Amino acid sequence: AATTRAPSRSVAVLPFANVSGDPANEPFADGLTDELIGALGRVAALKVAPRTSTFALKGKGLGVRTVAESLGVATALEGSVRRAGDRLRITVALVSAAENRVLWSETYDRQLEDVFAIQQDIARSVVGALQVTLAASPAGRPAPPATADLAAYELFLKGQFFRNQQTGDALRRATGFFEQAIARDPGYARAHAGLADARTLLALFGDRPPRAEFPQARAAATTALRLDSTLAEAHGVLAHIAMVYDWDWAAADRGFERAIALDPTWTTARVWRAISLLNRRRFDEAVAVLEQARAADPLSAPVQLTLGRLYVSARQPDRAIPYLRGALELNPRLSLAHQQLGHAHLQQGVPTEARAAFERAAALGSVRDSAQLAYAYAVTGRRGDAESIVRTLLASAERRYLPPFGLAVAYVGLGDTDAAFRWLDRGHAERAAYMDGVAITPALAPLHADPRWGGLLGRLGLSAER
Repeated sequence: AATTRAPSRSVAVLPFANVSGDPANEPFADGLTDELIGALGRVAALKVAPRTSTFALKGKGLGVRTVAESLGVATALEGSVRRAGDRLRITVALVSAAENRVLWSETYDRQLEDVFAIQQDIARSVVGALQVTLAASPAGRPAPPATADLAAYELFLKGQFFRNQQTGDALRRATGFFEQAIARDPGYARAHAGLADARTLLALFGDRPPRAEFPQARAAATTALRLDSTLAEAHGVLAHIAMVYDWDWAAADRGFERAIALDPTWTTARVWRAISLLNRRRFDEAVAVLEQARAADPLSAPVQLTLGRLYVSARQPDRAIPYLRGALELNPRLSLAHQQLGHAHLQQGVPTEARAAFERAAALGSVRDSAQLAYAYAVTGRRGDAESIVRTLLASAERRYLPPFGLAVAYVGLGDTDAAFRWLDRGHAERAAYMDGVAITPALAPLHADPRWGGLLGRLGLSAER
């Protein structure tokens, strides 16, 4: 429960219920929620709970007071969407949490094409009900629609829906929907930014070759900024690419700072910024950024996961584990959280628990997680199982991309330093995913005394200091 009184001009937009009876309308209902969070988030005098925390409560059946206390807000906007063909029925209510009193409500029976006007009306009504004074600057007002093409808008919402799942298959579907949205409306800046983000995440989580995704992601983000230079998502994705693909730390810093300035409520940019600091061993600064993000977005699984990763990197497993378990309570399918939990248990010296966590990560994740499982088996006395996994992965090289970073970690576990460096050198040459984090990966510690280590870090723009 909150220990301080929530500001009166604060709101959580709860995920709108899809009461259409058709799961295919779920992206539309989620998208309406997202659009309202974004529109209200632009109102400078209004505190709006971030998306990740509000969606963490989706389907939990909690009362408004409980939700508001969890998110540190005074009011909640809740609603439902019924869609039948081109007809919409949207019911919405703004509720005071302390008094459980409806401050404003409305039912909209409209044509689907009126959805943009409905969003604007809801945002204006919430602002009016909370007696918020709008800033004179357009940046302090709800945003106008980003596209006038309803079909492009729906395709964009489907892209966002699958992007948020962050699995390889879902991200591939997301890229397809974003591309279709762009084909309908080439001037749709947010669709270009969404495509850039999805392609970047495909390279990170979908075991896609980096040169197949990152250049296209950069081009899409650049197009988005040409269309709308104030789009925080595009600045953030370009900064993310600068970090994970270019290893241009100064450009990443500038991009993240710009994205956060444009949209202080966007938690993802703060998480990426913290990872950039962590990768350069600026632990205290990374903790400060993450704690600020956690205060604003208390139910964000990525924030909890990244705090866990930070403390694993700092070899403080007892501090890492509560955050990692918290992330998994919010999203049990986060393979990276299971993987990091395995590393924390290894640091604690509890191999059975460690193996179980790595096995869960491998079951949920990708080739990267299988390679990490090989490492875990190798360092806990199951060398034969580790070698079997590595052989299987190598045998599959002709039909799928093998992520070098994971294979390097596996070979460290097997004690083959030369093979580990060969894969790290390949990772550098390919600009592979996760190479930006080699300096703070505890599993690679046995390589630190090797003369090749300093040269590798130098090529990544990282310091060899420990």
